[in-house]
Amino acid sequence: MAPVRVGLVGCGRIARTHARYVQSSSIARLVAVCDPMESAAQALGEEFQVEARFHELERMLAEAKLDVVHVLTPPATHARVAIACLEAGADVLVEKPMALDRTEAEEMVLAARRTGRTLAVDHNRWFDPVMLRARALLDSGAIGELVGVDVVQSAAVDEVQAVAAGVKRHWSADLPGGVMHDLAPHPCYLLRNLVGPIEAVEVCSLRRDGI
Repeated sequence: MAPVRVGLVGCGRIARTHARYVQSSSIARLVAVCDPMESAAQALGEEFQVEARFHELERMLAEAKLDVVHVLTPPATHARVAIACLEAGADVLVEKPMALDRTEAEEMVLAARRTGRTLAVDHNRWFDPVMLRARALLDSGAIGELVGVDVVQSAAVDEVQAVAAGVKRHWSADLPGGVMHDLAPHPCYLLRNLVGPIEAVEVCSLRRDGI
């Protein structure tokens, strides 16, 4: 069977993690990378020996003949990029957060249904061996009835402080929930998968400007 042809859109830091996993797979092949910053696409392509390097999404979709596209761009662009990939006939793995609001998320889901393609969000920590073991123990009844779950999520202090101080500007600082908005999906999907459908949500937050 021919390997699955994979392309990456967005060549920032997380793209290197995706590239390593794709290249470690026996059933997938990383064949194209794309970023509006041509230098970023060139750098990632050179590092992982990917010859097809693009700075225009439309060209990559037209020329690379992709089976799957990983959408690794900032969240504000996820809906537009993912829908374009789905409509081009590719399955899509999109980084979290999936979108910035419910409307965008629903548009992405509708596009997947309309095109008959698969849309998945990269909720990777659910597949961590520790979490898989915990789920198995829970399902087997070995640890009894689940009565509560605590999930702790942190951010690198130096990065948060750098953004807050204006030393480093990153797209996560412009998210509605600041830097932690980028990380919040991790505890949310872990809780959802452990306790089942969410009936009520209460939020208590303390925010400093820029964080």
